[in-house]
Amino acid sequence: MEVTQFPRLSLRLGAGPLSTRSDVSMNPPTRSELLVHWTGRDCKDPHLFIERLKSIYENGLYYTDSNFYNLHGVGGDAPSECKLPHLPSICFTELRLRHAHRFSKRYGTLGIVFQRAYLIKKGGANPVFYIHSGNSGIVNTHVVRLSNSSEINSENTTSNDQKYILSFCKPMSKPEQGDLVYFEEHEWRMVVFQSWETNGNFLPLEFRSCKRSPTERSFYFEHHEVQAIVFPDKETRRMAMKDPTMQRHFNDHAPQLIDLDLCHNV
Repeated sequence: MEVTQFPRLSLRLGAGPLSTRSDVSMNPPTRSELLVHWTGRDCKDPHLFIERLKSIYENGLYYTDSNFYNLHGVGGDAPSECKLPHLPSICFTELRLRHAHRFSKRYGTLGIVFQRAYLIKKGGANPVFYIHSGNSGIVNTHVVRLSNSSEINSENTTSNDQKYILSFCKPMSKPEQGDLVYFEEHEWRMVVFQSWETNGNFLPLEFRSCKRSPTERSFYFEHHEVQAIVFPDKETRRMAMKDPTMQRHFNDHAPQLIDLDLCHNV
């Protein structure tokens, strides 16, 4: 498998670093310890992917307004529907890279890979709470009621707390479908929250004003925390390795560079 020319990095992709616990042989990780942020769905050629990568390294990961998701529940004697509230967030997939093809085309074929533990500590990352999408289920009913309550009491602090929690909720599938298309993404989110308890500062604190635009906010990460970069193809990866800006970043810290079509070997 052709990857980066930087030989000093050794990474067990999809499993995370070797544990120092004495029981590692008895309790190996059952899930990926890496989270991947996919981007570039709007990029049409290799040059645009390189510009996106440089922007991420210089300006951090931008938060986006998540899509609204409809959720069905039972209100009184009749089914009811609500749109789950959302706050600006950054999304990741908890997928082993050998499954990257399944979802990268939906969100973009440029992947930035981090250790899960780092995003939990620095960005407050949390797994999405998936909920059944049909007109049934006790959980659905209570989530719908919680969402409706947050809209009714939209001026109080409790409502803001409700919206923050609900921003981590997502249907398992599209309405009235049983394909579990969303559930299979194993999504994690970092949700941006403006806290009045900290004089209106945004939380997590790693979300700072963007260098490019003071009115925007992004997640500034330490470059040495990037474990790997997945490129759409060999051409884009080679362009990144020749780009002067990315060469400087790679000289400081060399993540593993992988072509998307070779991820099935990882």
